[in-house]
Amino acid sequence: MSRFLVGTKLFDAKTGSAIELSRMLKSLSGNAYQFSVIMGCKKSTRVHCRLVCLRISEQLANERRRRLKKEARKKGRTPSQLHLALCDWILMVTNIPESWLAAEMVRPFYSLRWQIELLFKQIKTVLCIHHTNTANIHRLRCEVYGKLIMAVFIHRIHAVLNGQLWNLRHREVSMDKLYKRI
Repeated sequence: MSRFLVGTKLFDAKTGSAIELSRMLKSLSGNAYQFSVIMGCKKSTRVHCRLVCLRISEQLANERRRRLKKEARKKGRTPSQLHLALCDWILMVTNIPESWLAAEMVRPFYSLRWQIELLFKQIKTVLCIHHTNTANIHRLRCEVYGKLIMAVFIHRIHAVLNGQLWNLRHREVSMDKLYKRI
């Protein structure tokens, strides 16, 4: 599951014809849609997936457009009409079948997935779980297990300390600083 990258070529999964996304989304009146599509330009690298389209509020869409225009101005560009039109939608692509995950549940699951990605990033940068000094498979396994156990302990400690500090002073404990202290 990931966000749809604007500019990626889409094709109808049944007919194989190209999909003009902005025109298709303008014709929709509801809030949640999903389509079976094929993504990619080259036939050898095309991927069959499900495109989930979730409409967002007008206020949030306008905020996205403002941010998009601001970023484009910084880079000396102007945003495309397609990109501006797609600001009304959250577009996600996934290979998870509809029977497992309804279209309305894609957004909360993506948010959860993103939190997991951030957790793994912290584990890699602070605990250096991806670095080792051994070539022995048994030592490597012990080292990885030890680092994962340490990560669980630190996260539990962080949760308790963060809750206490927030209740007392309305401040948060930095995960990175806590890792380094421990």
